[in-house]
Amino acid sequence: MEEGGVTMENLLTIVIVNYKTAAMVCDVVRSAKEHAKADGVGVEISVVDNGSGDGSVETIRKAHPDIEVIDAGGNLGFAAGNNIALRIAKTPYIMLLNSDAFLQDGTLRKLMEFMKSCPHAGMIGPRILNPDGTDQDYPCRFPTIPEMIRRALKGPQFPGQGATGPVLMERIHGCCLVLRRAVIEQIGLLDEQFFMYDEDMDWCLRCRKAGWELYLLPDATAVHLGGQTSGRAPSGVREKKAAPSINPRMVYELRKSRYILYRKHRGMLEVVALKIFTDLMLVAGLLVSLRGLAHGADGRAGILKRLKASWSIITINPFSLRVRT
Repeated sequence: MEEGGVTMENLLTIVIVNYKTAAMVCDVVRSAKEHAKADGVGVEISVVDNGSGDGSVETIRKAHPDIEVIDAGGNLGFAAGNNIALRIAKTPYIMLLNSDAFLQDGTLRKLMEFMKSCPHAGMIGPRILNPDGTDQDYPCRFPTIPEMIRRALKGPQFPGQGATGPVLMERIHGCCLVLRRAVIEQIGLLDEQFFMYDEDMDWCLRCRKAGWELYLLPDATAVHLGGQTSGRAPSGVREKKAAPSINPRMVYELRKSRYILYRKHRGMLEVVALKIFTDLMLVAGLLVSLRGLAHGADGRAGILKRLKASWSIITINPFSLRVRT
């Protein structure tokens, strides 16, 4: 089989960014190799280590000497880490795969077959599952304030659940997506202004604005463990059971990225509205946390972390961020 003169031997590059999860990345790479062989899809695999400093580079190279392992030299962020490998990828298709995401049987074959048969599809992704096989929350719309309120009230989204064919999407989940190299040549790499979070939403918006379509393939699946690298749930909403391990830096980066996303794709009034909405929600959370401290609530360390994270976000001025549009 050929795609534009390119044989199946070098059809797809799988890009994985690692940050202190070497053992898991070794498992993800091993699984990807096995599925590629079973599906008859030739792949090249590039792992970018984002300055783990824990021997990850050596561990991954030893376990998989046949793949490319790149030392980024520091923690550059998710977008910048991926871009290192994207710049040197030569295959017609490229997959971004999280360091805690595992492809399932037939997924690579189904994704490649769809891309070859649907020339107007610029970016596609599989249905994302939890480790127990249930559908994972898949935020698929621009995070407007009404949409964020809807999610808070109605809960997660499952766009692939019950679908019998490809689903036209506004956003493809960044934990596992495939796009054409031609798309990157047209719209550019991931925006490195996003250290972590919302870089996939930005990329999808740019892809759609360039005239490409985005699809979710419900019969292709990947299991996403979720939060293994960033310490957050896959939707960006922290699960209650993980509250004691709040990472203030990641909470800050999530909100900062949201402001950057709005600055790039929304008007000034919506940016102001987002700032007011975000701060009101944070103040409400701060009051609840302070009340817990006053009443000697358990988990004092977790509450203090939450207070620190909330305050760092409240001090963000979205208009002082130097955003390239």
